[in-house]
Amino acid sequence: MIRHTIRESNHTASYNNSNECLFPSIANELIDNIKLTANDIIKYHSTFNIEQMLQRKLNSDGLIFCNSGSECIIKQIVECLSKDNKQWVIPHPTFELTDFYCQHYRCKVEKPLYVYKDHFSIDLEHILNAHQKILYIVSPHNPTGVTLSLEVINNLCKKYKYVILDQAYMLPGEPIHNLNHKNLILIRSFSKMGLITGLRFGFGMCFDNKLFLKFNQIRPMYLNSFTLKCIEYIISNDIPLKIKNKIDKEIAKFEPDVKANIVAQAGNFVLFNSKIDTYNQHQLKQYTFNKKIFFRMTVFES
Repeated sequence: MIRHTIRESNHTASYNNSNECLFPSIANELIDNIKLTANDIIKYHSTFNIEQMLQRKLNSDGLIFCNSGSECIIKQIVECLSKDNKQWVIPHPTFELTDFYCQHYRCKVEKPLYVYKDHFSIDLEHILNAHQKILYIVSPHNPTGVTLSLEVINNLCKKYKYVILDQAYMLPGEPIHNLNHKNLILIRSFSKMGLITGLRFGFGMCFDNKLFLKFNQIRPMYLNSFTLKCIEYIISNDIPLKIKNKIDKEIAKFEPDVKANIVAQAGNFVLFNSKIDTYNQHQLKQYTFNKKIFFRMTVFES
């Protein structure tokens, strides 16, 4: 049974976070098809083969570096870039740990806000001396659903010193086209649309060899062998597409009055206007933009 709810209130907090796209029925497919061997347990395993698979899947010649979840990729990037540049721009709301790591490495962060005027948007044109600053932005964005176009990304890369594009809510194997700026860094995760929340796997991609070598200096030499086997199976069998199809089918089942109040949707979350504050007797998480109230619901399988 698919449930639509939110587990982010104080009353229902859980490490089985519904914001992570966890589908046990699909996970069982992994368990049934991935067989560990003695070599998986007693030997170290590098990510080289997975990086090659991802490169082919993404149809890109970008340079891939892996870590234990996209959170670790973000820390890796902040640690490297903050050595030479402490000025960051991070639109809010955002992934909270990015703020945390910037604070940890003593960066100065500007926090422009998403606004709602008939639709959600973010104004990054008013930032002064942007060419000296690092921009971190989530796209597709949670909870506003803002997704940057290729044209916007290209323009941001011309404006900022570095652009870090966190694509956690995209299918992790979705091809990358016409993006190869030397100051662009992409981040993707297998925790949400990639199924394996608990196994922790994320990767970054950049297009500059010097930058790649910096990231490599603080990357893990090896990752968990079971995780790597799962990634290989997930990529080979288009598991993220199965997850997306399940989410789309469930959202399509919404009653007409519920559908009519959807403001934005990306990945496994849906944002409603103020008319929908509960669903199936669960209180949804509240956001306020331009003094307008919205409520977010996430879709997951129990």
